[in-house]
Amino acid sequence: MAGKRNILYLLVGLGLLVFLGLTAGSYWVMATSRGSAWLVRTLVGRMPETVAVQSIEGRLSDAMVLSGVTVRWEGGQASIKRLAWRWRATGLLPRHLRIRALHLEEVHLVTAAEQDQPLQPLNLSWPALPDWLGRVRITLEDLQIRRLSWKFSDTQSFYLEGLAARAKWARRRLHIPLLVGLCEAGALTARARIDWREPGLWLQAASLARPDSRTDLPVLLALGARPGDFGKLTGSLRLGGHAPVAGGVLLTTPFVLAPTALSFDNVDLSLLSARGSLHGKATIDWAETRPRADFTGDFKDMDLAYIAGQQTRLSGSLALHADPEAFGGRLALSNNGADWRNLRLETAFSGDRETLSLTSLRLSGLEGVIEGSGVLRWTPQLEARGTFNGRNLNPEAAGLAWPGDINLQGQASWSRRDAGQDVAAVQVRLLPSTLRGYPLRGRIEASMQDGDVDVASLELKSRGVDLAARGRLRQRIDFRAAVEDLAGLLPGVRGALQGRGWLRWRDGQVEGKLDATARALQRQELAIQQMQLAASLAQQRAGQVDIRVQGLNHGGFLVPSLALSGQGSLERHNLTARLALPRQAELALALDGGYASSRWQGRLTDLTLRDAVGVLRLATPAALALSGKDLSLAPMQLEGGGRNSCRLRQRSILRP
Repeated sequence: MAGKRNILYLLVGLGLLVFLGLTAGSYWVMATSRGSAWLVRTLVGRMPETVAVQSIEGRLSDAMVLSGVTVRWEGGQASIKRLAWRWRATGLLPRHLRIRALHLEEVHLVTAAEQDQPLQPLNLSWPALPDWLGRVRITLEDLQIRRLSWKFSDTQSFYLEGLAARAKWARRRLHIPLLVGLCEAGALTARARIDWREPGLWLQAASLARPDSRTDLPVLLALGARPGDFGKLTGSLRLGGHAPVAGGVLLTTPFVLAPTALSFDNVDLSLLSARGSLHGKATIDWAETRPRADFTGDFKDMDLAYIAGQQTRLSGSLALHADPEAFGGRLALSNNGADWRNLRLETAFSGDRETLSLTSLRLSGLEGVIEGSGVLRWTPQLEARGTFNGRNLNPEAAGLAWPGDINLQGQASWSRRDAGQDVAAVQVRLLPSTLRGYPLRGRIEASMQDGDVDVASLELKSRGVDLAARGRLRQRIDFRAAVEDLAGLLPGVRGALQGRGWLRWRDGQVEGKLDATARALQRQELAIQQMQLAASLAQQRAGQVDIRVQGLNHGGFLVPSLALSGQGSLERHNLTARLALPRQAELALALDGGYASSRWQGRLTDLTLRDAVGVLRLATPAALALSGKDLSLAPMQLEGGGRNSCRLRQRSILRP
């Protein structure tokens, strides 16, 4: 018995020694800096990936800092300048892991670009968890990552200035109440919940662009998903945004995610700041070797005033199919509006990574139709070209008093070179057409390169109308016009007009000259026997204009002759006028001033009235202002020989 007792004492002593050794070892490893560093380096050395740590500070039991962490694996690497955490090891006793802080600085990820491979069916079964994970609680109170970059190809990368989050795991549920990310474009905030008790995923996110950002727009996202039948995920998506020009946009749709397809059966896109909506359905399928996307939808009363500059009511349909190499479809739009706004557009389109082609393009409007085709290419340079034919177009349908039947054909092209220079050309020829019942012929052939316009030919001829122009804008474009009856161009106006001149644009300055003669002009109660116009504009914006009128009659009031001359610029000029009045009277005026902000303002420097009785002259210059709403004249005095005088004692303001 004594031997057995001794063996028992020996075993108890050995167990006590082992316990004391384990306790001392655990204390050395967890509560001392040297022991903690030894354990970390031992674990790092046994990892399958290549891991290196430059320095280790602190203790595993409460706080620790790792510097210069590098991890390399096949296909990529990661580096962390500084990794620090704080926690309490005693929290493990009640099965609660509480991490008070986890901070990372200067995290850089580099991964090799993945080779294009066929997409495999997704495993959408809800992941199972080990039993022990359901019996513990984990709290991450403060996660911070400063300056995170990820380079995933030779030309593509991702960068975050900062990331902050809080997370909690309890009762088989992961809850992320706050996640904030900062990047160059703005900020992203989100919260999420992933549940294993009642399997499902819920996510809410919002992004806010910086005031100076022109690329990213404020976006709101709400997503919910649950496991469905036959290994699928079902849920709903709600996406809202606000663009500076377009206003608010809201997208809502249920979705079903299957192992080889993602379908949206009821897509609803609404404009919150304007009228209109888009309804349709979409599918993304990767069951075949080449993934495919399809969309069909209907537009209803879309108001695109922010693009068109005026209200629209667009309705129609869109069908689109696409794969990684090509896309195609058909678009039909109708605008319900008055006059020329009543339009319908139909076209088929197709393209690939380099081009977009429009075929069977048909635009119906103005009681006629325009048909054509076009191609847009963006490699190796951006360029577009197309051809078109117009039939039975009636200008009167656009609200103009020019009934006609216009038929034409033409072609146009445009390209942008690597240096940012635009090159364009247009050719249009009128086919047999009529305007106001008279035959109409014409053509235009022009091009643009390096900011210079070359008009090779511009001709328009009808009964009594002959218009023509030719030349280069930087050198000189000559034009001429001969109209035997202005009623053919300007309804309600009678008379004949002949003129010629030239125009030049060079070094940001406009030059030109115009000489014109009109005779037998008449519009309602206004009639002019003859008028001559001579105008010129020099490089320094100094211009001169001379107008001579003979036989002006307005409602029975006759002005035998009128001479008007002016020189200067729009901002500063001088004007003189001389009118011959009935009964051998004569009126002379002189003004100087300038035009700005829709208002002419200056001085009346001379006013002389002569008649059979005598002469009245302006004593001193008077201020004068004129706009589309009123005329303001300062007090002034007219003096004549002897006691003849006329005085305006107060400022006169006329508001017609």
